[in-house]
Amino acid sequence: MRALISIVMAAMLTSCATDYSQYYIWNTGGFTETELQPNLFNVRFRGNELTSLEPASEFSMLRAAELCLARGMTFMEILDSTAEQRESGYTPGPSTTNANETAIGNSVFVNSTTTYNPTRWRLD
Repeated sequence: MRALISIVMAAMLTSCATDYSQYYIWNTGGFTETELQPNLFNVRFRGNELTSLEPASEFSMLRAAELCLARGMTFMEILDSTAEQRESGYTPGPSTTNANETAIGNSVFVNSTTTYNPTRWRLD
């Protein structure tokens, strides 16, 4: 059983844009799990912009299987399964630059001020 899981995991790791690893704020994807009560977990996988729904779903199932095996269990039950794809990104806010130049001899001196407006996030 462990050999089969290892083979499946190796195949999935080579076919996906997001690495199979724990999610941290500084990486582009990974799994998270929360133990809701003893032996009941909420497992999620967040992929990057190159990850499709199928590998992300498989990675969350793989993490659930790993949690079960680590506790010596021989089966698992899936209570709920959902997958969704969201696009997100940001558009830098507009900026305004005012410049004043002064020519002295063969030199030009420029004094400029740039004002940045807040960034706008788009979450679909």
